[in-house]
Formats: sequence, structure tokens, C-alpha cells
Amino acid sequence: MGWEATRQDEEEEGARVIRLRPLRVLVVSSDEPFRAVTSMLLSRRGCRAFSLTAPYAAAELVARERIDVVVVDGADRRSALAEELSITAGAAPPVAIVLVGEDEQPAPDGEPALAKWASFEELYTAVERADRARATMRPRDAERTGHPWARGARALD
Repeated sequence: MGWEATRQDEEEEGARVIRLRPLRVLVVSSDEPFRAVTSMLLSRRGCRAFSLTAPYAAAELVARERIDVVVVDGADRRSALAEELSITAGAAPPVAIVLVGEDEQPAPDGEPALAKWASFEELYTAVERADRARATMRPRDAERTGHPWARGARALD
């Protein structure tokens, strides 16, 4: 029974990924307590955490530090971040975005958002899920879904 349950779990979850470097997460928010607390908790989970108050220097930081996931506070900042990342799509690596806000209302484009002060477990699960999705997304899929780094991405498939 133990072997069957393990095999079923593996089939449902897919292949497990072994990280060779820490997950790198950028937190973009003008809310200083949120940035500080989130960065500290991410660091305690073994992540390399960075923070910015605005998305305007994010593309440079994403490229330089090889950021995997950006946690962005608010739909307006998310739009500005997506625009900056799409302009520098050739220079910045693929990055996943987790949107947080004052409540769990979706962004104007229908993207789900987490409550900013929800439990850290929910946020961390969303970060891990977004990173897995980013790692498996092909450039052609990104173009179809309108992912911010899609413009200028080189097709690998």
C-alpha cells in the first residue's frame, strides 16, 4: 500500500525538482512592514529575498539577481511591472508573478490575488506554485497567455 500511495502522489504532482540554488524572490510593495515581514519569512524558508518599493528598477534586479518569483502588491504595480518586464524581455529571465492586495478580489484582468496579510503559508505555497509553473512554461505558451516576459522570448519548442 505504501508504494502505491507514493507512486500515485508522484503521478499527481509530477516530477520533483531539486534546487541547486535558493529560490530568489523579489517583493515589490510600498508597504514597509509588509516588505520587511515577507522578506524575513522568505529568508527563514531558505529563499534569497529582495525588496523594492516600486517596480521601476525591477527588470534590472530580475536580470542581475536571476529572480524566480516576484510578489507584487496591487494591480497597478503589477501592470507597471509587467510593462517593464515586457520591454526588457530579452535581458530579463522568465519570472513568475504572485499578486497580493488588500483583499482577495481579482485584478482587472481576472488574475487571482491573495490577501496581502493572509497567512504566510498561503503566500509561500503560491510562490512555490508560481515558480513551478514558470519553470515548465515554454515561450510559445507564454505568448499565448500574455505572460510579461513573452515579448522577445526565443522559442525553444
